[in-house]
Amino acid sequence: MGLGACGLVDRCGSRLVDQFFESISTQITQAQAWLYSLVPVLGLTIGIALYSEGELVFWRVLAYLAVFHFIRQQYGWLRSIE
Repeated sequence: MGLGACGLVDRCGSRLVDQFFESISTQITQAQAWLYSLVPVLGLTIGIALYSEGELVFWRVLAYLAVFHFIRQQYGWLRSIE
């Protein structure tokens, strides 16, 4: 019985996720599609430029970026439950 309930939750959950992403994909404009293509290219370019300055510089900037991301993520999560 427990596995059947898990399967039901899994199917319902996947349908909700599919509907969510379908609604998002229909709302993407040309400008957003261009931006989604540009961001990874810029990230790679900046990463290569940082690594060319030195391996330590690259990893230090990446660590600072990760800390900033985690703090911002927790702040957003705490704001959402208030």
